Amino acid sequence: MTPEDNQKIIEETNEIINNDSTYPFISYLSDLLAKSKPSDEAVKKLHDCIDKVAAALGQDSTDVFRALLAKLIEQPEEQQTFERLLETAEKFAAKYE
Repeated sequence: MTPEDNQKIIEETNEIINNDSTYPFISYLSDLLAKSKPSDEAVKKLHDCIDKVAAALGQDSTDVFRALLAKLIEQPEEQQTFERLLETAEKFAAKYE
């Protein structure tokens, strides 16, 4: 990773953190991760699914991720798990294979 790549990641992260519309999603995600404790492999799989859907739709991966979280939030609380989030992402990604 080049210093430029690293700087770009830092800038994008700061933009997300400072974006008020993103904060509720970050807070919700933090709680979800603490509750579900997914494996690194599961997190990577979710990331890959989000990237696949974003590329197919020509959308930003952050927007796809927000949409998936919004869909999860609509579910009853006991179904709001990382596993459910991953299942939903896998279903959407399968549509674009």
